[in-house]
Amino acid sequence: MIHVVIEREAISANDAIYGANKRGQRWKYKKLRENLISDIENLLGPGEEEERKAFRITRHWGPRKRQFDEANLIGGFKILVDAFVKTGHIADDNPNFFKCYYFQKKSTTGFGYIEIEEIDAYGELLSLFEKGAENLEVEKEPLLKAAIESKLLKPS
Repeated sequence: MIHVVIEREAISANDAIYGANKRGQRWKYKKLRENLISDIENLLGPGEEEERKAFRITRHWGPRKRQFDEANLIGGFKILVDAFVKTGHIADDNPNFFKCYYFQKKSTTGFGYIEIEEIDAYGELLSLFEKGAENLEVEKEPLLKAAIESKLLKPS
């Protein structure tokens, strides 16, 4: 199971490397991806994964930074997912091989970093519920009803 911390600030999907001038910015994207590939290989070595994996990725933002909106958070991590594919730790980034849950919180160390944790089926359920609970709190009955309707839970 993978659990690593990459000591670099996460980028937003609004970053210049994703800008309108794609040709001029492509080298920035490639350079950042190569740096992430190097970080992953140094931390984990090369991978040869063929099975589906699920991850929980948490952006810890540092000083003079703020929380990203959801679209920029997910889009900003595309480059990290590409690096995991390039190193062989994810077979492919399509849903048959990869699922990810994205979170963010203020850093307690004062520095920005990215925490990546491979999770099992229980971790996926917990992450799914935590993601839903970020801005919503429900009573037990509607939660059970929704779980049954979505076929997540078998009716008793």
